[in-house]
Amino acid sequence: MKVGQSMLILAQEGAVVEPLVSAWRGGAGGAVDLAIDTVEVLQQQPGESLTDFKRRLNVRLAGIEQAGGAVERGAFVAKSGFGLPDVLATVALLSGLVATMVSGGAGRVYLCGHAGDSQASCALEALADAMRDQVRGTGVEVVTDETVAVERPALAAASYVAPNP
Repeated sequence: MKVGQSMLILAQEGAVVEPLVSAWRGGAGGAVDLAIDTVEVLQQQPGESLTDFKRRLNVRLAGIEQAGGAVERGAFVAKSGFGLPDVLATVALLSGLVATMVSGGAGRVYLCGHAGDSQASCALEALADAMRDQVRGTGVEVVTDETVAVERPALAAASYVAPNP
C-alpha cells in the first residue's frame, strides 16, 4: 500500500460534486488496497475555458507530484446536459490526469453523470471508450457509473446526483 495517495475530482462548471466528495471521504471508494489520504475538487469556474481549466489542472498535478504525492484515483463529474460534442474536449482535459497515472503504472478514472440524464450517460460511455483505447495495457482503468454500480454501490449512488435547479 502506498502512502500519500490522492483522489482528484474534476467537475464541469455547474456540476454537483458534494455527494461524490462525501462518498469518497466516507470510505465508499476506499478499497482495502488503497488508502486515500486526500480528496480534492477542482471545479471549472464560471466562464472559464476548457483550455484554462486544463492549465489549472496541470499546475495542480505538478504541485502534487512536487510534494511527493500521487493521484491514483480521479473522477470527472459532468454537468447536466453533457453531450457527445463535449467528449473530445473532455478527453483533452483528462489527458494530463491520465498521463500521471500511466507514469505511475496504475490508476482509475471514474466518469460520473446525473441521474436520469440519458444524454450524459451516453456521452460518458463514449468518453470512456475513447479513453480506454488510449490507456489499454497501462494499468489505468476508466470506469463509468454503470461499472461503479456493480463494484461500489454507495459510490455509484453518490455519483448520481440531482442536477442543479
